[in-house]
Amino acid sequence: MPVDANAGKSAEITKRHGRCPTCGAKQRSNEEHRILFGVITLAFENWPETHKFKPDDADHLRSWLLVEAKHCETFEVPNVISTEPKAIANLGKFFCAGKRHFRLKQVGDGIVIVRPKSIAKENCPTPVFRSIASAVYEIIESITGITPDIYKRERHKAA
Repeated sequence: MPVDANAGKSAEITKRHGRCPTCGAKQRSNEEHRILFGVITLAFENWPETHKFKPDDADHLRSWLLVEAKHCETFEVPNVISTEPKAIANLGKFFCAGKRHFRLKQVGDGIVIVRPKSIAKENCPTPVFRSIASAVYEIIESITGITPDIYKRERHKAA
């Protein structure tokens, strides 16, 4: 297999200058954003049936991946508020803006609600986004074998 003399240069440029590896822009590019969401969608479409996590849709998978990548926040809820599972789940939805993409963990005398943080441009600085995207890509590749390059080839074939 021939060796690409430019392989790894875009990652090196990104680390040194904080620029988009796709277009060289200083800020996170729309292309970086599209690639991340495209890879997540392709991963959802190819998610192994045997995996313990069963995403309902690509958004559910994205939320799970962000928590797995440690881009999340937690809320501690003491058991004195409620011990009823439905009430705790409703409290989780309240803390998560009505979305169902959160996790509940029993910790000591309470419950911890874990929800993914936003990766929207206004809420997630470019270097943080890139670090999260890298972690998400590693998780997806370890489970499905899908990489950003595979996504780009698939997208190119479909065009």
